[in-house]
Amino acid sequence: MSWLREFRRVGVQGCLYPLTVHGDWFIEATLGAERARAETAGFYFRRVHTRYNTELDFPEGYEASYHTSSYIRRTWSHYFEVCDVIKGDDPANYLWGDKKFTPEGEVQRFRPIGQDLVVLRKR
Repeated sequence: MSWLREFRRVGVQGCLYPLTVHGDWFIEATLGAERARAETAGFYFRRVHTRYNTELDFPEGYEASYHTSSYIRRTWSHYFEVCDVIKGDDPANYLWGDKKFTPEGEVQRFRPIGQDLVVLRKR
């Protein structure tokens, strides 16, 4: 939690911190068999650097962490007021008209973007 302490140190009282996390939606939509472990733990770390030398490759050392909203409210509230955790959503819900992602449609599919938005306030 050193990064949360540093955020608290550098911010002035009352400042807002909008952060995005792989949260409840991302856990539900992408973790499959790992979902129950992530939801139980509240914080879950996963290695994701598995697509070496492809267009979807991550930089070396880049991995993923997941935070449930209940974990954020319970743990991060020791450092900040947790104003809100806004659950992410499936990007397909924001396609227009009868558009669909490939291969069925013409809109190029991209990585899931359903991160949760966390709004913190320094007390």
